[in-house]
Amino acid sequence: MSRRHIIIAGILLVLLMALTFTPIQAEKNLYVDTVISSEPSGSNKIIFVSGKVVDDDRNPIINAGVSIQVNDPLNGNVHVSFLHTDVNGTYIDSFVLSSGSPPGNYTVYITASKPGFEDSYKQITFSIIQPSFELAASPIMRSIELGQPVAYNITASSINAKEIMDL
Repeated sequence: MSRRHIIIAGILLVLLMALTFTPIQAEKNLYVDTVISSEPSGSNKIIFVSGKVVDDDRNPIINAGVSIQVNDPLNGNVHVSFLHTDVNGTYIDSFVLSSGSPPGNYTVYITASKPGFEDSYKQITFSIIQPSFELAASPIMRSIELGQPVAYNITASSINAKEIMDL
């Protein structure tokens, strides 16, 4: 090989390496904000999981994947969902906890992801408390004339009284 061919081969090799090895940009971070709330629905509770996914500069991330898993106090799976953020970077999900759900701490695991970003993880706990008493009014409904006195019987009774006495 002549010196000229070696120089051309070297230039082509450097050019090929420059085109092949492009610099890799560092992934940006995602941040997931989450709020847990509830409202009664008959004897059940509707649990809402909502929040926002943003980047390092607090800009909303559109169409980020949000995975939600909820485990009960016995570590059983209660709810799983996958959704995407809207144009404001927000998401909202809901599920029903029946009145027979075990009392205690429920754990919510949230993962936000989008290509080009580092995933974000969040874990939140909320509690369902079983009251130790219940109230009852008697009669349930009564008609009266305006300005007339009315009387109701209010009864407070212990729930699980046997369990409490056995302790």
